[in-house]
Amino acid sequence: MKISRLVFALLLVSSLLGCSDTHRLVRTEGVDLTASKALSAYLVVPRDGQYGTIFYTGSGAMVAQEVEMAFSPYLENIVVGGRYEHLDNALSRAREKAVDYLIYPEILHWEDRATEWSGRPDVVSIRVTIIDVSTGEKVDSAELGGTSKVMSWGGDHPQDLLAKPLADYAAGLFNR
Repeated sequence: MKISRLVFALLLVSSLLGCSDTHRLVRTEGVDLTASKALSAYLVVPRDGQYGTIFYTGSGAMVAQEVEMAFSPYLENIVVGGRYEHLDNALSRAREKAVDYLIYPEILHWEDRATEWSGRPDVVSIRVTIIDVSTGEKVDSAELGGTSKVMSWGGDHPQDLLAKPLADYAAGLFNR
């Protein structure tokens, strides 16, 4: 009887310790963009993330999709690039597309773990830089990220940790 109570107590405590994801947003600049629905942007697909020798194929496209979803309420037109482009090439492409801003995300850290088996959380960190296409000047930059809960029943992935900090970042940029 005592052993079953102890096992139950340990399971309860461990499930409570890992109940929530953590999110992080650090703006390194700090401007508010004009919240006109007529604004447009070119969004670069970042390089796929890696952790040590593990490459996460498709992670760059997943980040671009999360960024697009966060910014779409504030921009009339978002043109998403088809692949990774170096900053200079992306700025040239944005000028060809005649958009207002270049959104340039970079994956800084990406760990997609089998958390439910390993007890190791998923971790993600990205940097998003906003550039005024007409001047080529950086107007804002932020580092965002998150860590998944430790006790997970599967289905969590690093890209899932980006929705909230990206939405907060976009809302702060457009002063809403």
